[in-house]
Amino acid sequence: MSLIVPPRIRQKLEAKHNVTRAEVEQCFMNHDGPYLTDEREAHATDPPTPWFIGETDTGRRLKVVFVPEHGNVYLRTAFTPPPGQARVWFDAVASPSKKNKRCPSQDTRDRSMDERKKIPASDEAWESGELGDDPKFAKVFEGDVQSRVDDAMAMQPISIRLPKSLIESFKLLGQVHGLGYQPLMRRALTRFAEAEMKLVLSDVIADQRRAGTHLESDDRPPEAATG
Repeated sequence: MSLIVPPRIRQKLEAKHNVTRAEVEQCFMNHDGPYLTDEREAHATDPPTPWFIGETDTGRRLKVVFVPEHGNVYLRTAFTPPPGQARVWFDAVASPSKKNKRCPSQDTRDRSMDERKKIPASDEAWESGELGDDPKFAKVFEGDVQSRVDDAMAMQPISIRLPKSLIESFKLLGQVHGLGYQPLMRRALTRFAEAEMKLVLSDVIADQRRAGTHLESDDRPPEAATG
């Protein structure tokens, strides 16, 4: 299970949007909010295509569109959103209950309008703003996308209490390094774990070598007596 970026999408990200796979992964790792869908999407996937506005470790804001399927996350596109599309995201997330509350007459009008204005689902439609740019059709995704994303990206959220002084130190260091304090914490933990694992493995290898030397000396035949 992992993030799947088809070669065609990867080439477009690099050439057209100047976005790397690592930046997309960082957006997923740093995201802890809901996901949106566009009700106008024609031939919608099951589930519909989710999207969100996320930030890289350095604070770059990206719009990420993907499909969670077969235990993987298939990327459709990722790019720097125009101000209007970013506003759609923040407005929908700020008042999801109001956004999803609909009266029967509105549902009827929307369904009839949707039939006339369905937009074919494609990465070009998302990039051009045909999809994901109209607040009337932005809906908070009601399914459990986060757990599927976490499984595909091999991530697990945890709760931990830390001293306020430590958090403030990471915030200050984050400003120095141009990173958010949470991504910086993740990097610091990764470095520590990798360094400690190397030390542990070095000790294990050294113990095995010493044990092997003792075995070799025990297996040597006694030297013949001279005189």
